[in-house]
Amino acid sequence: MTRSTPLADPGPSGGSPVSGFSLIEALIVAAILAIAALSLTAVQVQSMSLSRTNRETACARQAARLAVERIHEVGVAVAFATFNKDPDDDPGGTGTAPGPMLTVATDAGPMTCRIDFPVDGSGELREDQTLPKFGLPRDLNGDGAVDSSDHATDYLVLPVRVTVTWKGGTGTRELEVYAMLLRE
Repeated sequence: MTRSTPLADPGPSGGSPVSGFSLIEALIVAAILAIAALSLTAVQVQSMSLSRTNRETACARQAARLAVERIHEVGVAVAFATFNKDPDDDPGGTGTAPGPMLTVATDAGPMTCRIDFPVDGSGELREDQTLPKFGLPRDLNGDGAVDSSDHATDYLVLPVRVTVTWKGGTGTRELEVYAMLLRE
């Protein structure tokens, strides 16, 4: 005796009951692939933007380093008089020093550096100010005391801040670097 097995209904098209993806399934797969492609593109754009920002920041650090080197080139002993805002105390005569603004050439183009010292409202270099980023209060002239005198001419330690400003891919940016310069 032979037994017969009923065959599956071939369906209206005459093919097998499972003949492929339906249109809805294909659209869902296409939508998922499109979302994945857009996400990958967004990640690549973000990565390129971050790379540009990192490059700009590295160039700004280079500019700050070059500004500090420039201060060392003129000599720490005359650095305050050379790079402060007062043109009357310039070492070569009134108005002969560059003052607090320098333009430094970097790999990303010119960057502006502003050099600041811990001066009070009258322009005096005082060691009794409370300016933690400059390391003050601190004995600047090495006499063992922190006082309220102007130490523009007798400092042994000179705190300095270099602020680099540039226009980058994300707008105007700034980087501050603090340093302690020692007089020879």
